[in-house]
Amino acid sequence: MKASFTSRLLVGLWFVAAHFVGASVHAQVVSNVAANLNAPLEVVQFGENDTLRDFVGEYLGNPELWPYVLQLNRIASPADIRPGLSLRLPLQQVRAADAALSGSLRAIQNATAEGAQVFAPREIGDAIESRDSAIAQREIGEWRQVVDLSNLSTLLAQEALRIAIAQRYRSA
Repeated sequence: MKASFTSRLLVGLWFVAAHFVGASVHAQVVSNVAANLNAPLEVVQFGENDTLRDFVGEYLGNPELWPYVLQLNRIASPADIRPGLSLRLPLQQVRAADAALSGSLRAIQNATAEGAQVFAPREIGDAIESRDSAIAQREIGEWRQVVDLSNLSTLLAQEALRIAIAQRYRSA
């Protein structure tokens, strides 16, 4: 059964509005993330009962980043870490990277829920690949790369969503 002109018009208007609102929200998020990436490093004191791995895991979300923290603070060896030592950490940068990763996951999930695997397999596949690359960059502390790749993933997923909705609408 063919959709009525009114229902087709409403779907079209919804799609245009969603696109512009989504683009505006995405631009604001990108702006906030950029500010966080340029934030100064924060100083955190190493505690008496802390282990380096636990400390790094707590603040950076990945205990395997301990060599990164040593390098960032120009410390030669974990043996040089003592209670009371102040360490500079990229806390805002980590928050920005994690927020970008979360946003890309939500965009992929939304596109997938609307049938992107069927209607836009290349675009959703590229979105997933870009997010996987962002995760790999997070594992080595490349925060700006995490954000850039996550933003690319989000845009690709949004395009996959647009295609999926348009294809579903055409086949209705």
